Amino acid sequence: MIATHAIGKQKNYLNSQRVTSGEHWILHKVKIINIRTVAMALFFIVVVTITLFQSEARCADSSSVIIISDDNRNSTQRSIKGVRQTLERSDIPVRIEYFEAVPGRDNKAALSKMVQQTKPKVLVTVGSRSTRLAISLESGIPIIFTSVLNPVLSGFVSSYDNPGGMVTGASLDIDLGMQIKRFSELVPSTKKLGILYSDKTRYIIDQARDIAVQQSVRIIGYKVSSQKDVPIGVDSLTSSCDGILAIPDDLIYTPQSTKFILLESFRSKVPVMGFSPSFVRSGALFALIVEHKFVGIQAGLLVLKVLKGTPVGQLAVTTPEAPYLYLNKNTAEKLRIDIASEYYNVAMEVYE
Repeated sequence: MIATHAIGKQKNYLNSQRVTSGEHWILHKVKIINIRTVAMALFFIVVVTITLFQSEARCADSSSVIIISDDNRNSTQRSIKGVRQTLERSDIPVRIEYFEAVPGRDNKAALSKMVQQTKPKVLVTVGSRSTRLAISLESGIPIIFTSVLNPVLSGFVSSYDNPGGMVTGASLDIDLGMQIKRFSELVPSTKKLGILYSDKTRYIIDQARDIAVQQSVRIIGYKVSSQKDVPIGVDSLTSSCDGILAIPDDLIYTPQSTKFILLESFRSKVPVMGFSPSFVRSGALFALIVEHKFVGIQAGLLVLKVLKGTPVGQLAVTTPEAPYLYLNKNTAEKLRIDIASEYYNVAMEVYE
């Protein structure tokens, strides 16, 4: 009996020992899991902290740029998109802010306050009105404009090649050589090309004459001092030229005068090259039109050069590199101009 009882005690002792060992194993496993969990949590915290620190550091080191616009037109948004994508894809950290001029608000005061708060390295303007607004601040901050027509005529820069001062940018002005060349391609019989101009656009005549000589085309200019001179000028050019190259000039091209010029074009069978889709739609033979996003890209590249240290006044004003062709087939037929089918195939828009 004693032996049996002793053996029973021994079995109970061994069983108790097994349970205790199992508990130790479980506790040991739990400790390992807890340590791993804590380690992973700490690792996660460290990674997040480093990431946030680097992000804050990048923001601290980034250059602020304000893009200024005064409308929500599709062309404006395309220009902004071109600028934004160019800056975002660069190796320079850039923080982009936006300012839209609102009718009825003191936009100069609002923009001035924003400039003081953000301290931008560059002001990017979309269109002439936004450019004038930015210049009026006299902030001393470099200004890069985009989608501006005739920046010299507008008084924004002194010249295309050497703008000087604190302003340069990407203009909508298409290279004159490209325009004259396209006119000669579409109308091969062109020997004399007429241009109506005023005192404001006289410089374009001088440039056109130098360029046209290289393409065996002679430029005939007629100076317009007021709207009263337009009919006489049109009559003079249609009677002596093979075509008319219209250049943007608000003294010459009003809705009324444009209608008159196109009517005289049909009457005399002298084609007109316009400068907008609506001009072509109304009866001009063709026009070269700019894609605003590409102009925005050009402006964005100028911004990057300024951020890298190039003085803004040393950056030449850019012109569109690949404008789209807009054609009026109905006008070509009325004027009995045989345009090669390849041009209709590549045209962005053909009006019939």
